[in-house]
This record gives sequence, structure tokens and C-alpha cells, in this order.
Amino acid sequence: MSIDEARGLMERRESGNPRAVLLIDPRSASAYNAEHIPTARNILLTEVPEDLGRDRELSAFDTLVVYGRDPGSAIAKAMTKRLMQLKYDDVYLFAAGLEGWRAAGFPTEGDAAGEPETAELEPQNDPSASR
Repeated sequence: MSIDEARGLMERRESGNPRAVLLIDPRSASAYNAEHIPTARNILLTEVPEDLGRDRELSAFDTLVVYGRDPGSAIAKAMTKRLMQLKYDDVYLFAAGLEGWRAAGFPTEGDAAGEPETAELEPQNDPSASR
């Protein structure tokens, strides 16, 4: 999905259709809290198990758009794939991610909006990390 397409969906939401789109940010809570696209929801990949089926709350949205930090975001790609496997309608990867959104001049929110992010994954998101 392009930046223009993502912005168009956001405008539909802002003009009175709150269920038009849900932006999903699967990065760690600390990365999300530091900076995210306005109205995005922080949902970790581990919160969307493959074996439990679809979530009624996510199904209520017309379109699900997943983004990560940048075009190389493995966690955003994995979340998009998971949602598609669960057969949600209209799931898209916003590949440009937060960096592309910011570079296009669109606003962000968070504790450190505009500051560079240092890491996308934390141990809670990394299946290979020990607890």
C-alpha cells in the first residue's frame, strides 16, 4: 500500500467512518510509545495467535493496515501474513512504515515523535529470546 492510499483511508476514517481502517503497529510497546502514526493501535504478533481464529474487534474494521518502522520491518511483514492466514478481509502492509509516513510530512504521536528509533524488537516479541 502506498502512502497516498494509506492517507486516503485515514481521511475516510476522519470524515466520519471510524471503522474504515485500523492501523496496526506490531512493534514493541516502547517503540510504539516513543512514536507512532495517530490512531494506530499497538498489537503484538503474540497477541494474534494462529490457532484461536479471528478476533471480533479486528473483524469490525473494513480494512486492516499493518506498518513497522521501515520497508525492511520483519515484524510488520509477519503480522500482515498472520492476519491474512486468519482470513481477515482487506489486510495490507504499509511498507513505507513510520519512516515513510514521517518523510512524507504526516504527523506522528508519542513521547519522542520525530526522534530516531533504536530498535524494533524487544525480547517479548522475539520468539528466539529466552525468558
